[in-house]
Amino acid sequence: MGIELVWQEENGKELARLSDPSSLLGKFLPDESDFGFVCLRFVDPYGDTIFNTLQIPVVLQELQARLAIPLSPLVEEHLRKAIALVENAENHIHTYLRFIGD
Repeated sequence: MGIELVWQEENGKELARLSDPSSLLGKFLPDESDFGFVCLRFVDPYGDTIFNTLQIPVVLQELQARLAIPLSPLVEEHLRKAIALVENAENHIHTYLRFIGD
């Protein structure tokens, strides 16, 4: 099982989910030592990572930047789905993005 991406309200109600049964999300995350990424480098593949409303635009920008790297078609498709989910989450107050690791 890969890293699930969930958009949720502050009470935990799920608004959207991108499942990752093929472990694709981890293939486009930056390395934790890549200081060019202020949010995505902290996604824990083995635990939960939560980003708040103020961080969501940064997460979106960083995901979009990952489109510039060479990716397999399956990984790129998963990245585009992640971007779409985060775009939906942008500008909504009291919501969070949760990356749920293995």
